[in-house]
Amino acid sequence: MSETCSAGAGALTIPELALQVVDGIQAGDPLSLVLFAMFILSGIGLGALFGLLSGKKRVNTTIQLDKPKVVDFASAANIEEKAVYCRCWKSKTFPMCDGSHEKHNKATGDNTGPLIVKAK
Repeated sequence: MSETCSAGAGALTIPELALQVVDGIQAGDPLSLVLFAMFILSGIGLGALFGLLSGKKRVNTTIQLDKPKVVDFASAANIEEKAVYCRCWKSKTFPMCDGSHEKHNKATGDNTGPLIVKAK
């Protein structure tokens, strides 16, 4: 890992810093154990934060997860008046909208809504 953290006179790589912290733990010393726990928890917290900030959070958490891509086809000829399609991935009747976006929007402050296709 090439990331470094300045400590004292020189710079240490993150793994070197971790080893230094582990080496500094004294058996039976509560302060050392607390500091070590804080070091571990801060690493976990930073990892979670970077995961959220990286944009790699899954939007679809329930629909056809076994497929590499969810694709649905609809024929315009079958639309009598209008068809309302889900865009929030929360609908229990996916790909059709069931209004689940309303609960999602209230909970998250989002503004997602359906795709409405009207017949001519």
